[in-house]
Amino acid sequence: MTTFRLSLVITALALIAACTADSDETEPEPVDRLVILDTDGRVVTTAPDGSGIEVLSAEDDVAFQPIWSTDGTKVAYASIVDGGVTVVETGSAARTHVTTDVSPFYLYWSPDNARIAALRNSAGGIALEMVTVSDGDLATTVVDTGAPYYLSWSPESDELVVHVGTDRLDVLDVSGEATPLDVPPGLFLAPHWVEPGIVSSRTNGGVNELVLLGGDGEVQAIAVHPGAVTFASDPTGQRIAVQPIGGDSQGDVIDAAFQAGPLLDEPLASERLQIIDIEAGAVSTVTDVPAVAFFWGPHGEQLLVLDIESEGRLSWSVWRDGELTAGPEFTPDGSWTQSFLPFYDQYARSMTLWSPDGNAFAFPGERDGEPGIWVHDVGSGETVKVADGTWVAWSHS
Repeated sequence: MTTFRLSLVITALALIAACTADSDETEPEPVDRLVILDTDGRVVTTAPDGSGIEVLSAEDDVAFQPIWSTDGTKVAYASIVDGGVTVVETGSAARTHVTTDVSPFYLYWSPDNARIAALRNSAGGIALEMVTVSDGDLATTVVDTGAPYYLSWSPESDELVVHVGTDRLDVLDVSGEATPLDVPPGLFLAPHWVEPGIVSSRTNGGVNELVLLGGDGEVQAIAVHPGAVTFASDPTGQRIAVQPIGGDSQGDVIDAAFQAGPLLDEPLASERLQIIDIEAGAVSTVTDVPAVAFFWGPHGEQLLVLDIESEGRLSWSVWRDGELTAGPEFTPDGSWTQSFLPFYDQYARSMTLWSPDGNAFAFPGERDGEPGIWVHDVGSGETVKVADGTWVAWSHS
């Protein structure tokens, strides 16, 4: 199983300089746009201020949950009318489509943008359908089934780690060949594959442990956690935001588990959001009550946190350098509440609400009686409506 991207040890600076001098090629402009599902079911992209609207979906189509490719050159969405997956080249609106038996409810680009992992309902529960994107064409094949189904791409794009049902934790290649991991899954939903390895949860002698699975088969116990857990690693793989829910102190069982040498000397506290610094072997508290959802910023310096207010309202805040800064309140759209929030840790693997520079974030919802897509500037604290719609994702780059 390939887990780590090999580091380059030869830079060849002179060759790079010579190539730069002799070439007319320039670095592509970074993409900084929103993709939105508007109130008519159309997929559109806009600049962060709502200008420069580009309609991507066909006139007679109804789309579901569009997401960016990691390089910002394409958008994929589930097509409700035609059934299947549609991929659109941004800037040209050139569309390609592949039909599936049932329209997918979740799409996840591989890091190299060569494939899309699509989840859809099937007779076997949930089908994982692999969509290959090549030379303006799409091909698809079912590679696995089971339910519930959660996944994370490897950094090299050649494998996925999948958590299926309550007892399967496998590495799956793109053809569907599975290699079971010798780690009994704990109570969690989505694993997370980052450069240092696979972040997961296991049961170990009746104790729940957050673990890091290395490419050499080594299992590093990071922390004991009570009950179920959700988690997400920052982009470097060095800090993990983690939130245990439920459970109890686990008493003497925890003391016995410490003999195996978890990274942290104390079990994680339940019902609060915490950040584990793996290098320092330390944990810090972000919230004293459970968060509804949380999402790392693009550089791993900030964590976007969603909390419950009152009367169906939610509020955003941003954690940075140990401080939590309050952000806007809003009432979420019903479809976003039902299809996105319960599975936020899975969505955090495949899309982002953060701007590429980490200076702003976007979200759908209603503020002061006005529904739409909103952008919040972290520096100024200003929140502005930029479009009408029920779904938004920011480009990765």
